[in-house]
Amino acid sequence: MLSLLPKLRNCSCYLRQCSTNTDLFIEPRVLQYPPKYQKPRQVWLENLDTIDEKKLGILELHPDVFATNPRIDIIHQNVRWQNLYKFVSFAHTKVRSEVRGGGRKPWPQKGLGRARHGSIRSPLFRGGGVIHGPRSPTPHFYMLPFYTRVLGLTSTLSVKLAQDDLHVVTDLEIPTDEPQFLEELVKTRNWGPSVLFVNDVDVMPRNITVATDVVKHFNLMPVYGLNVYSMLKHDTLVLTRTVVDIIESKILMHLHRNDTYSVMGKYKVDQKELESKSSEIISFELPQFCNFDMDNSSVFEEFNAEKVFEMVLEDLQDVEIGNGDGDTDNNSTAMVATKNKIILQVASSMLTQLIRIVLK
Repeated sequence: MLSLLPKLRNCSCYLRQCSTNTDLFIEPRVLQYPPKYQKPRQVWLENLDTIDEKKLGILELHPDVFATNPRIDIIHQNVRWQNLYKFVSFAHTKVRSEVRGGGRKPWPQKGLGRARHGSIRSPLFRGGGVIHGPRSPTPHFYMLPFYTRVLGLTSTLSVKLAQDDLHVVTDLEIPTDEPQFLEELVKTRNWGPSVLFVNDVDVMPRNITVATDVVKHFNLMPVYGLNVYSMLKHDTLVLTRTVVDIIESKILMHLHRNDTYSVMGKYKVDQKELESKSSEIISFELPQFCNFDMDNSSVFEEFNAEKVFEMVLEDLQDVEIGNGDGDTDNNSTAMVATKNKIILQVASSMLTQLIRIVLK
């Protein structure tokens, strides 16, 4: 009995640290598509601004996403697919025509009593070619069926929640960018040792980005990159409240969509569509003063890159970027992207002309 007193004292202190915060009012989460046959699962909404855990409220999770039957076979199929679809084998053996030597007939066809051979690089000889050996590059790409991938996500999320390895926080804002703060937080809350933080956008807050850059087992990921392999690779999965909404809406939409034939067909790559998209990205019009004669070397000798850049930038001050209906939108991001495209095109034109002059 006396040996249990220190443990109970530590437990009471831990419970005091993890008590709910009544100062903040957390709006309850309402499921957009309430389940018909199962009760919603519940999870604590936690904070990240302090090392000690503060439970801010209880959120409900949809059972079709976070409480499905954990199919270990489907999880294994997803992990194997993620390991193989990007793997290329470079193991290579030479056939008899690629091995050096063996051009002449080693001995006459008749008269010596020996077997008939035409080359010492035959697969029958030591040092000869190899039959049916590996030939590089050998891709191992294949596409897993669509709903096998969807069920892999739901199974992995359900396993993480059942094992108490899934945590939901308000956001990823932390008060400092020191890695020690994040390491102490993970140690105090019994997370980890490896933690995957998932945010709704790919531009993460500065402090947590700097803090996780040093610690290799703390990783950040946008919600559109969430996958089975990454969730299993990390011990703890930390989602923001917005991420939970996005995951539920996307997965429920795919589970209950009525046009499943379009996604369940055989995987094909439309080369014509890829070429058209790439040409749309590459092709854009330049101002008239950038279209100079590529075959005239005197033009290149008088060509001043700084003047052209200044002319491009001055000309772009009057450019209006619209939405296609005649209305202009003063979007600084689009203006900068257009400037960068034109500058890159001018630089590539200069390089092409320089190569032509050198080759002459």
